[in-house]
Amino acid sequence: MLAGALLLGACSSSGDSGSTDTTAAESSGPVDRSPVTLNLAGLGIAAQFPGAESGAQARIKEFNDNAELEGVTLNWVEYANDNQDQATALSEARRLVSSEDVFALVGVTSQVVPAEYLTQQEVPWFGWGFDNSYCATEPSTELWGFGWNGCLVNSDPPYMPDAGASQYRYVSEKTGKDKPTVAVFSNDTESGRNSAKYQSIAFAGNGFDVVLADGIVAPPPVADYTPYVQQLMTSANGSQPDAIQCLLATDCIPIWTQLKAQGYSGTYVSSLYSDAIVGPMDGSVASWGTANFSDQGNAYLDQMTAAVKAVKPDQAMDSGVATGYMTTDMLIQAIKTAAEKGNDQITGVNVQKVAANQSWEASGFTGPTNYPASTVAASLYCNTLMLSNGTEWQTVDPLTCSDKTWPVN
Repeated sequence: MLAGALLLGACSSSGDSGSTDTTAAESSGPVDRSPVTLNLAGLGIAAQFPGAESGAQARIKEFNDNAELEGVTLNWVEYANDNQDQATALSEARRLVSSEDVFALVGVTSQVVPAEYLTQQEVPWFGWGFDNSYCATEPSTELWGFGWNGCLVNSDPPYMPDAGASQYRYVSEKTGKDKPTVAVFSNDTESGRNSAKYQSIAFAGNGFDVVLADGIVAPPPVADYTPYVQQLMTSANGSQPDAIQCLLATDCIPIWTQLKAQGYSGTYVSSLYSDAIVGPMDGSVASWGTANFSDQGNAYLDQMTAAVKAVKPDQAMDSGVATGYMTTDMLIQAIKTAAEKGNDQITGVNVQKVAANQSWEASGFTGPTNYPASTVAASLYCNTLMLSNGTEWQTVDPLTCSDKTWPVN
C-alpha cells in the first residue's frame, strides 16, 4: 500500500503551505540541491506511546525511499524518554541538540516540553499538543511547537473548539436525557486543571450538565487510584454521572478497571485508542481526532499503515503511531516549502516560519490544521467516537469536523 510521493503530496499538502520569507533573492539560475542530511528525534512519554517512534521512522523511510526532495536525506536518531519530568526533558533535549545535532523533534508526546531551550537553539518541534508550549492567547507566528491538531491545553484561551459534541450525541441518545451529567477530570497539575476546566466549557455548551471539571489525579506514578474512582462515582450529587471524560494518558486504563469493578454503568471516554488496549478498555469509548483505523478505502490511512508495516511489521496502529507519522509529515511539508529556493534555505528559522503559516491536512483522515489560528485552539476540531467491545473498536459516531468555538468568560 506504499503509494509513493505523488499520493503523499496529495494527502498532506492540500492547503496553503505558507512562505519561507527568507532573505535569499530570487534567482533565475539553478536552484541549490546540494546534499543535506537532517537529523530528527523524538521526545516524550516513551513508555506510554512507544509507537510514536515507529510512526516517525515510517514517514522518514518513505521520504528517503521516494527521494521526495532532491539532495535531502532524513536521519532518525532516537526517541528520548522524558519520564514526564521537566529536568529530564531539558537534559535529554540538550543532549539531542548538542551531541546528536538534531534539526527538529517529531512525534513529540511530552507534557513538559523544554520550549525555552529549543526555541533558543532554533529547533522546531512537532507533536501531540499535550502542554502549553503549543499555545498562545491569540494567533501567533512566534511559536516553535506545532501540534497535528493544534493547541490542546491552552492555559488562557479566549475560546474553546467544539469538543464534546460527539460525546453529547452518543450519551444523550443512550440515556434519553436532554441534559446528561458529565465529570471531566485530568491530572492535579496546572496544565491538567486548566485542561479540565476549559474542556468543560465546550461540554456544557453542547448540552451536558458538568458536575466535575478539575485535575484530581496525582501525577504519575500513582500508587492507589481508589480515592479518585470514589470521587468520580459520586460526582453527580452523590450519584454516578452519565458520562466520565478522562483527559489523562494511560492512567485512564486502571481508573476504568476500578470504575467497572465498582459498578459504573455510564459512558467512560478517553483519548486512548489502540488495539493493544482494546481488551482492558472493553465497554469504554475512545474519542480520537482522526478516522477509525479500521476504516476501509481511506487513502491516507492505507499509506500510513503500509509505511509503518515496512518499518515494523508487528506494530499495531494506535494514536502514538499516528502522531509520529503525521507530525513528521507536517515537518516534511514545511521543509519542502523552505527548500523551494534551494536546499541551503533549509534552516530551523525558515522551517519555523513556514510551519507557523502553513495548513496541514491528512485528506479524508483528519484536518486541516491551520496555522497560526491553531496556536489558540484547533482551527477545525475533528473527532470520532469508537466503542470497545473487547476485541475491536466499533465506530459509534463517525468522523466529524467543526469550526464552531465556545467563548471563555
